[in-house]
Amino acid sequence: MMVAVLFASLGGPASVLAQKPEGQNDPNNAAKPQGDPTVEAPVIRVENRGQLIAGQYIVVFKNGVSRADSKAQVKELVTKHGGRLVLSYESALHGHVVQISEEAVFALQRNRNVSFIEQDFVVAAADTQTGATWGIDRLDQRNLPLDGSYTDGNEGAGVHAYIVDTGILLGHTQFTGRMGNGYDAVTAGGNANDCNGHGTHVAGTVGGSTYGVADKVTLHPVRVLGCDGSGTN
Repeated sequence: MMVAVLFASLGGPASVLAQKPEGQNDPNNAAKPQGDPTVEAPVIRVENRGQLIAGQYIVVFKNGVSRADSKAQVKELVTKHGGRLVLSYESALHGHVVQISEEAVFALQRNRNVSFIEQDFVVAAADTQTGATWGIDRLDQRNLPLDGSYTDGNEGAGVHAYIVDTGILLGHTQFTGRMGNGYDAVTAGGNANDCNGHGTHVAGTVGGSTYGVADKVTLHPVRVLGCDGSGTN
């Protein structure tokens, strides 16, 4: 019985080696599409950076795969699944923009030459706040005189800022619609409302609608200092 098991163990790999495709170890074949059900390229969908475009993806290939090979693989896939090759990057990125179905996305995830897939999204020019106070105006302008405006990127949209201080004045109009859940370590069962002013001042610098650096951020009050501005260690 032991001999039979030993031979079975030895026979398994031997049979696999006998059926090994010719040239499998040839580095010239490394870029050929080979599906591997145990490997999945991640699909990135970042909704807080812009409006996602339904059915449109940026497919990025790994280093070592030629641009010609990657383009051929993408063309074959979009033809098979009824998609469309929108464009191919020539230098900035080793990837292609495609319009494909979820089924095709799943197939691309199984291609071990693919590094990752990102759903495309709409981008727009940054918002500019006119009549900006000198504090935030100085953030986006190094040289004087100041121009009275402040331009930010995404303005903190999708970001959560936790203000660890005296709390935040919850009803303040500078934070309307952007107050998240808080925590009060000073008053048991409290709502972290500010009765000192310092925490509200800090929150205003971070995300006030007029004076804040990121005026779309969600603010969370964490009250660790009391009305007199002090607390315990």
